[in-house]
Amino acid sequence: MPATASRAEPRPHAARTPDIGSLSATGLPVEDASLAPYLSTRPTGREAAPLARVRPRDTDDIVAVVRWARQHGVPLTTVSSGPGARCRGATAERPTVVVDLSGMDRLLKVDPQDAVAVLEPGVTFGRIDSLLAPHGLRAFKPLLPRAGKSVLASYLEREPNLQSSEQWDVLDPFGGAQLVFGTGDTFRTGGAAISGSLDDNWKAGLRYLTAIGPGGTDFMRVVQGSQGTLAILAWAAILCERLPHLEEARFIGADSLAPLARLSAELHRRRIGMATFIASNLHLASVLETEPSRIAELAARLPAFVLYVQLTAASEFPEDKIAYQLDDLGRLAADAGLSATGELAGHSARTIAASQSRPPEDCYKDRAAGAHRSVFFLTQMDGADRFVALAQERAGMQPGARVAIHVQPRLHGRNCHVELVLPYDPASASQAAAADALAGDLAQACCARGGFFSRPYGAWADMALARNPTIKPLLRETKSIFDPDHILNPGRLCFQ
Repeated sequence: MPATASRAEPRPHAARTPDIGSLSATGLPVEDASLAPYLSTRPTGREAAPLARVRPRDTDDIVAVVRWARQHGVPLTTVSSGPGARCRGATAERPTVVVDLSGMDRLLKVDPQDAVAVLEPGVTFGRIDSLLAPHGLRAFKPLLPRAGKSVLASYLEREPNLQSSEQWDVLDPFGGAQLVFGTGDTFRTGGAAISGSLDDNWKAGLRYLTAIGPGGTDFMRVVQGSQGTLAILAWAAILCERLPHLEEARFIGADSLAPLARLSAELHRRRIGMATFIASNLHLASVLETEPSRIAELAARLPAFVLYVQLTAASEFPEDKIAYQLDDLGRLAADAGLSATGELAGHSARTIAASQSRPPEDCYKDRAAGAHRSVFFLTQMDGADRFVALAQERAGMQPGARVAIHVQPRLHGRNCHVELVLPYDPASASQAAAADALAGDLAQACCARGGFFSRPYGAWADMALARNPTIKPLLRETKSIFDPDHILNPGRLCFQ
């Protein structure tokens, strides 16, 4: 527990005139800052311009900034991803100091034997594999993450990774980490919660493989998904994937989602395949192509839904392992009346693994029309098709509306992430308004039918918590413990 934790009421920020000049006492250069680099691709227009920007270099700098902010009653907005389009950017509606962690971009430690690395929040998906490759490792990734996206920010937000067969717990791939709470206190979680420096612990053979702890505490699970409102992550150990000796990939197409969902569950049960996802034809076309016209043309030639399966083999008998997995995959697909193929509509399944190793600068979901809105939530794999049917029905009632669908298994297939992507032309005000309206309608309808909005952004936050009014007081109590002055990322969640 933070040593100075307090349950006092937050200080009245609005009544203060912050002395930004005193921020230089932290020893960090204080820069003027524009809001533009930190806006999301869909700003609300209510975002406040920042008071200033600081760029911490290490944990001590973060502590100094947080303690200054607490002393002066100035809220902070933390960012760690690099420049480029942001799905979720600065949301504060009152002036804050931007704490830009993108310069903290070092790979601090790596151990190939345990497949673990310790890195700072500024390390992006565009750099992580080049840092890990000399050690025979690569990072777990979501589907085509933006190159400038912070690896640790993605893991903190629980973005679903493709390698569901290696996800045992929602904390994965996190190991131990160092946090700075809103009190200004540092805290190490899991295997990192031991006396001594990182260097000393590493020399002693400690690899921070466990995220839960110390003892019975589980603060990492509390911080994960809190959107930066409880703590700032200074560094973390992450579990990595060993570079395979051989890789293969297959597409399996179907006219509907249900048979692919059943096949995916069976593959997970039998531990066949490392990375999998299911995509509608429009969504898969957006992964495989970049130009809107080519995306539309490819989508018309693809099956309605496609299951992607990536097979990997390590150093021991890799040819044999790939061979029996391909045989099992083909047989199980045939039993379902489907066929596994290495190519669809002129596109090889292998290209997806290649694209994953070189993340794009853009957000691939924008490729079909230039922009998108999306609705995403968790459900059971055997119930995903009812949400797909709902989305297709609602989109069909709106002329010109299109919906791309991504179903990502999680936790060995025990549940799945369902994402409904609504492409639209950002130059058309009518299309943007229609996409907004349809996204709001789908979110409400999916929530009412049991979709679990575990990552609530914006208006979803109140919707997700509305069914259980006892949750908000508990979240406010949690906030008062870890950030008693409410200085971290104000406005991100509904309980602030």
